[in-house]
Amino acid sequence: MLVPPKGRTKGDVFFNRDWASYKEGFGKPDGDFWFGNEAVHILTYQLHELRIEIRSKGKDYFGQYKSFKLESKSDK
Repeated sequence: MLVPPKGRTKGDVFFNRDWASYKEGFGKPDGDFWFGNEAVHILTYQLHELRIEIRSKGKDYFGQYKSFKLESKSDK
């Protein structure tokens, strides 16, 4: 049985996948999932602000970035 990394919601999705899977996305939004690089690119082709919040060992951490976008595959 695979043990999910700490922090994943359910641990029912295997994240060791190929490029195509990360491009298209996988899993279900009500559990563990990857939205998909192509979808993030489409949503962020213009600059956006990004904030990532993490809880580890009972402590809260965050990273905040004033400008964020995910370039297309052709832009590498």
